[in-house]
Amino acid sequence: MFSVSAFKAKKATFTYWRYDLNTQVGARSGFNYTQITNPSAPGCDDGEEMPCVIQVDESIDTQAKLNTYLSTNFPNEAAVTAAALHTKSN
Repeated sequence: MFSVSAFKAKKATFTYWRYDLNTQVGARSGFNYTQITNPSAPGCDDGEEMPCVIQVDESIDTQAKLNTYLSTNFPNEAAVTAAALHTKSN
């Protein structure tokens, strides 16, 4: 015996942002990022100095929302780098 549910779990969807500066200072400002569709953005070398691509919930779809998210959820730039999907070096 089995049952089929009419409800499906919502699949998490994300928005990706590329960090545009070449310094770790500024990584908590959403205004230093550009929204991208491909999380494997060129320019990421997976060095450990700064974020390159970050992944956030799809509801964070503007630089202003990203700015609020980063400044609220990360105490410093190193924490953003540690959570980044891809990183880069200077």
